[in-house]
Amino acid sequence: FCRATGSDSINGFQSYKPIDKVLADKFASENGPGPENGTKFRLYFGDEWRKAKWNRVVVQNITSLIISHKERAHISFDLSKEVIEAYVWDLSTQAQNSWKARKPRPLETGNRWETAAEALAHAKDYEKRRDKDLRSNARKRTKFEERKDGVARLVKASESTVETRNWQMTQNVLLECGIEGQSSDDTDPSADIEADVPAALYTGVPHYRRRVLSDLFGDLDSKIRILNKRAARDVGKRLIRRPARIRIQIRSGPSAL
Repeated sequence: FCRATGSDSINGFQSYKPIDKVLADKFASENGPGPENGTKFRLYFGDEWRKAKWNRVVVQNITSLIISHKERAHISFDLSKEVIEAYVWDLSTQAQNSWKARKPRPLETGNRWETAAEALAHAKDYEKRRDKDLRSNARKRTKFEERKDGVARLVKASESTVETRNWQMTQNVLLECGIEGQSSDDTDPSADIEADVPAALYTGVPHYRRRVLSDLFGDLDSKIRILNKRAARDVGKRLIRRPARIRIQIRSGPSAL
């Protein structure tokens, strides 16, 4: 998507040059050319941009590009054209939000528009929030994938029926929680597989966290680390001992990640 639109990132559309309303309206009324050559992947970000006939064609063009470069886009599984197209629309929405972030907007009072400086400050705040959300989602996804893989290996490595049943119950809870059910604390579980404690980071514990899930997943992480160390020794990997570090938790309010 970024390559087709000529942007470095999904949140870097501040200097993007969408096509103007005149061109989009002419195409909609069949009085002008459609997306082709240099405008084949250029979006329209004006009023009612999601309904624009121009954008429907552009999104279809980007979807076709993704499908034709499937391996290069790291899509290793089959997705229908409709699913990919829906994803492109979602990316287009994020791009449009990034593009308009620096545009002056009318204030809530309605008596004036933002100044250029106010619009710039608003845009920078938007970029920070988006980056923060992306990092949080990445941490959640990483935790979920590592825990899902680890608990599956623990089920296979169980030495008794009771142990197998316990890990299967943990597995069911983990899958039910999904990615969004993971904590977004700033921990790095892969930083030190030899130590049995997390890395030394100040973390915020969200107010909605349930102690039972925290303890359950904490025990799961501990057992996964032990399993990883055992697997590393089995293949002859030499582990480098590092001094144990302390994780300090600070209970915070609703604004915590």
